[in-house]
Amino acid sequence: IIEKLQDIITALEERLKPLVQAELSVLVDVLHWPELLFLEGSEAYQRCESGGFLSKLIQRAKALMESEEKL
Repeated sequence: IIEKLQDIITALEERLKPLVQAELSVLVDVLHWPELLFLEGSEAYQRCESGGFLSKLIQRAKALMESEEKL
């Protein structure tokens, strides 16, 4: 039974690895260019382009670190 479970885990890791890599790639792209999530010229686009997105992200991370929640 243990050998079969190990085979299943190995197979799942092989199948899920490309999905995890794709997800990480998308996250990196969003952090680098968050304005591309919105229509060019929109208010949200302009806020993100001027650093508003990263500023809010940093503020939220700091708030989570100071709270009892685990970050």
